[in-house]
Amino acid sequence: MEELERIWQYLNDHGIYPEYVDRHADDILILVNRGDWKHQHLYCDYLLNELGYTTVSEYITDDDGSDCYSALHTYRMLK
Repeated sequence: MEELERIWQYLNDHGIYPEYVDRHADDILILVNRGDWKHQHLYCDYLLNELGYTTVSEYITDDDGSDCYSALHTYRMLK
């Protein structure tokens, strides 16, 4: 199974349903749309860490001041 498919499936298996999972150079990009800060965003970071990735950045794309927001997460494989 290709790495992006493996990540997508792993997230789905754990209740995270990103808008997309993509690769840019050495980074994995995951867009979480309207996710709760703890149950989707923080959990996504945890799950990617379980797969051997570290969080590089989180760019918030939509925020209305509630606990839910949209963000583009960037991860890189630990070497």
